[in-house]
Amino acid sequence: MRAHQAWSIGDGPACVRLAEAARLHDGRTTPGVQGMAAQMAARGHALMGEADAARALLDEAERLIARATERPEDEPAWMYFYDDGWFAMQRGMAEIELGAGDRAVPLLEAGLSRLPEAFRRDRAWFGSCLAKAYLLKGDADAAAGTALRYAGDAVAVNAYAVRTLRDVASALRDTRLPAVRDLDDLLATARDAGNGNRPSE
Repeated sequence: MRAHQAWSIGDGPACVRLAEAARLHDGRTTPGVQGMAAQMAARGHALMGEADAARALLDEAERLIARATERPEDEPAWMYFYDDGWFAMQRGMAEIELGAGDRAVPLLEAGLSRLPEAFRRDRAWFGSCLAKAYLLKGDADAAAGTALRYAGDAVAVNAYAVRTLRDVASALRDTRLPAVRDLDDLLATARDAGNGNRPSE
């Protein structure tokens, strides 16, 4: 969680150091926890633009999480949410940090397709990430449509996603797409996102 806090303020080096410390803590961590820490370290490298290191750690994290699914009873109870779909979205977020929208889009789409509708806060966050990924990919129509699709939940339950969607809307304003006008209208009803919390993962 300290690594996550470092990521949330854009401190890549601290994110990597803290994630690696968590992963190697006294040799007592399970494969699932090691996988979570490895992907967090990968996101720290992604913040620093270190694509090779980030992707190598993500591959390692994927192998560790696969091992964890073989013996889920050995994992801490709080790892209940961390499955293949969740990991795909984490990988997608790292690809956004690296500016690789074409890589991020299918990962985020795959994870969102498995995320229950009841998880509104998480869906709002990862939906806003997907809109940003489409923007990076250069697909304005998809970025606007995706942003509009998730804006309702963002306004209702996730102020940080609102801020991300506002960034997307701002970048798309010159396109004059009808969806962008609708998005602006919807986001105008939201509270200021400046005090929003960084998403939990």
